[in-house]
Amino acid sequence: MKRLFLLLCLMACFNLPPLLAQVPNDNCGGATFLQLDATGNLCINDGTIGATDDGFNNTCDAGALAPLPPGGHEVWYSYVATGSVNTINVSSLGTNPANQLSVTDINGGCSAIGTNVCNSAIGPFDPASVTFTATPGTPVLFYITSLQSDGEFLVCISSINGFVSPGLSCTNA
Repeated sequence: MKRLFLLLCLMACFNLPPLLAQVPNDNCGGATFLQLDATGNLCINDGTIGATDDGFNNTCDAGALAPLPPGGHEVWYSYVATGSVNTINVSSLGTNPANQLSVTDINGGCSAIGTNVCNSAIGPFDPASVTFTATPGTPVLFYITSLQSDGEFLVCISSINGFVSPGLSCTNA
């Protein structure tokens, strides 16, 4: 009991971070499988707290700010596409929100990682989103990281049939 009290006092005195367990989806091989609902949608709350650097980064997340490494502290997910148009949205959430999130869809699997599409938030608490096509029934692998500070986020997935819009509306088509 005295040792625990001493450890807590030292952590408080020297502003040391608490001892965190590594998250189970901290690397590609441990990606958390997400089961989409019958409409091809799902939203979950999660975070990068406790995640570590796995050495992978791309053009969207290579600019993570110190003390984060290039690519940040990634958390990995997978799901099975139910539709041809897939969108992954991520936004800061909670009392300890992640700062400047980035989302990357991967192709090639864990043994041959390549970036399919990626996007980073413009500002500290802005959302990030990617949209891409996938064949229904195929696995999708993606990761989320923070470029400024670890924290909590909301990730929403939509996998529906349709087409990827080039961003035009009827008024400016």
